[in-house]
Amino acid sequence: AGKYGTVTIATNMAGRGTDIVLGGNSEYMAKQDLRREGYTEEQIAAALFDDIRAQQPDLVLDLHEALLHTDESDSLGNSIICGRDTGIEELVLGLLTASDQDPDFPKLNVFGSPPAGSINRTAGDILHLPVITVETRREDDLEQRIYSQLRVIEYILAWYGM
Repeated sequence: AGKYGTVTIATNMAGRGTDIVLGGNSEYMAKQDLRREGYTEEQIAAALFDDIRAQQPDLVLDLHEALLHTDESDSLGNSIICGRDTGIEELVLGLLTASDQDPDFPKLNVFGSPPAGSINRTAGDILHLPVITVETRREDDLEQRIYSQLRVIEYILAWYGM
């Protein structure tokens, strides 16, 4: 990130402290350092937002596990949540087509905008950046969730010619 034509990838694998490692896990270590220094989650989120604003990436890609309902059922399953989609409609359609036609690609549903107040919604609404959140099902084992997210990352990087 930080260069024209880049894609920013943020991850949140249910607070396990093991984000998908792409050349090291400096983000996780930096967050741990900030927590030890007394920074709150809100302050860390604000710093992440400021970083996204400074970098102005072509796309914000956020990786999550789906939230659980109170009855422990998965709320979204494997899905993509699209924020501001101006300019990435073809990318979203391509992800859904790959999901439908490629047996090795994760099966994805599509949902509308990220929740109000989320950093993803804010990046779209205030910074006018396209945002895609990829949710994975908690019922799948960790290896499968990471594999699914990596397949989506590979597709998006190829779409951007990287």
